[in-house]
Amino acid sequence: MTDLSLPTLCGAEGCRLLAGHTGKHDAHPTRAWAFMQQRDKDKLTKAGFATPRGGNKGAYQNHVLRSNKVIVPYERLRAAPLDHYRDGYVIRLYPEQYFAAAGGVRESFVTGEDAWVKVGENAFILYRTHDGYESLPPLAHWRVRSLLKDGAPVKERGKDAEGLLAVTGYEYKGVIRHGLTSCPLCLRFIYYRELHEMVAFETAEGVENAAEQVEGATRSTIVNLFHLTPLRYDTIAHIPQSIAWGHAVCNTRLGQRECVSLTQIIEMGLKVGVLRPEGIETFGWITTDFRMIRSPNGAVWIQLNGDEADGPPEISELQETTA
Repeated sequence: MTDLSLPTLCGAEGCRLLAGHTGKHDAHPTRAWAFMQQRDKDKLTKAGFATPRGGNKGAYQNHVLRSNKVIVPYERLRAAPLDHYRDGYVIRLYPEQYFAAAGGVRESFVTGEDAWVKVGENAFILYRTHDGYESLPPLAHWRVRSLLKDGAPVKERGKDAEGLLAVTGYEYKGVIRHGLTSCPLCLRFIYYRELHEMVAFETAEGVENAAEQVEGATRSTIVNLFHLTPLRYDTIAHIPQSIAWGHAVCNTRLGQRECVSLTQIIEMGLKVGVLRPEGIETFGWITTDFRMIRSPNGAVWIQLNGDEADGPPEISELQETTA
């Protein structure tokens, strides 16, 4: 049996070299990805800094730790489970949402239902355009938001990432198969070149009419980040263990649905089959909510819509419609 356990790291002084290494300890070794192209190394380096695209703007971050405060868009505030954010939250407001006019805050933020939302305390304003900045400028006492740790501005991410090396869990979710990275939906293995080759939707069954990709103008690659559970503001499911590499085409097909692995569906114990004269021919398993079917060899069926919620209209309703 193949041993899927990962190599043991040194650990001394935070060293991430293999146990038994010679020479000095190194908490940030680069030799593990020496085979990568420079653009891949740049991505790894960029992920270590809490700055948005375009450089150090001191604004809210593009790359976040799961232990950071949750950024809640104001338009989603009513649906967000604020009490469940253990590390706190901050509300993002657009100037058009906060101001009634230049220099004038909307009444709802002064004496209305949103008076508890305080810019600089539990909220911040995000300017997306120069026009917005000029027509609804910041108030005189405001200053640019920065990332704080222990009260001091910081630019780099901390460590705090635990439980990410549990291979068994990834096998269970279909993210890894036989020790190799695989697409969670179709279960095909992921190839390194697919991280950079442009996706061609026109060759994919069911999405042939998707927008054509233009090299140099669009950035959709064959493989990109894949969320096993849909991102929603009313649930807390955006954790590293729920993110994988997957095919862009599979991501499109899945849409805002949960990607249930073959192992998970088999555990539910519901088989599906075809009724033939000679008996029932089973071909896969179905989730208890009837939303996904998987075959042992990787075929997937997804429910596009549920049963009709309402029954047929009453005769009186039909008469009113045709009157």
